[in-house]
Order: sequence, then C-alpha cells, then structure tokens
Amino acid sequence: IRLLLDLVALLNLGCLAAKLPQELFDRVKLFIPSTGPVWKNQEIMSRTDYSKLIVELSSQVDELYIAVISVNKHFWPALLKPGTHLTARPEYYSSGTESEMQRMLQFSYDSWVETPGSIDFIKTMSAK
Repeated sequence: IRLLLDLVALLNLGCLAAKLPQELFDRVKLFIPSTGPVWKNQEIMSRTDYSKLIVELSSQVDELYIAVISVNKHFWPALLKPGTHLTARPEYYSSGTESEMQRMLQFSYDSWVETPGSIDFIKTMSAK
C-alpha cells in the first residue's frame, strides 16, 4: 500500500510539471516517495506517467485485501477501530478468530500508523 500511495503522489505531482522549471520539478520529485523501492528505482523515478503501474499495483492490493478477509474477517474492521484490541491479551488463538486478529493487529498496527494515508486507504476500500 505504501508503494501505491507513493506512485499516486508522483502521479499527482505531474500537474506541477508545466508550472515549474524542469530542474526544480526534478528536485521536488525526489522528496515525494517515502519508500526506498520507489525513490531508489531510476526507471520509476524517470517516468512521467504512473498510470499503468498504479493499475497493476491496485490490482495486487485488491487481491491482498480480499485475501486478508478470507483469512480473518475481523482484521480490517479492527484496523479501522482498534480500541481495546491493541491491549487485549488472549491466552490462545486459532485461525480466523478475533483473538488471532488481536495478536496480528498488535504486531502490525504501528506500521500502519507510520504509513501516512494507509489506514484511510483501507477505510476507502472497506466502504466499497
């Protein structure tokens, strides 16, 4: 999701291309991606159109979203409203249960929070 958000940000930056000198635009563009796989990849950074990559990555994110639901239907709702799930201490858990979701959420929640826009992205997907 972080990669997808970076690509969308780069696509949105394109509207400034005609308004800024090329040298300045190229410098600004370097500060947009938040992930190394994007800003370190010259092929990606030299592009002017990110639409195809965004479509491909969106498809993969859709598959991931559905896969998580099939493994544990409790995860996405709890990510959006974690509440006491972050402090719950289940003694045991099994696949697909709320207890399993609590443990997985506790392990991963900080990463979600540290990725600006990721939780809102999931909120949008959940509303579909």
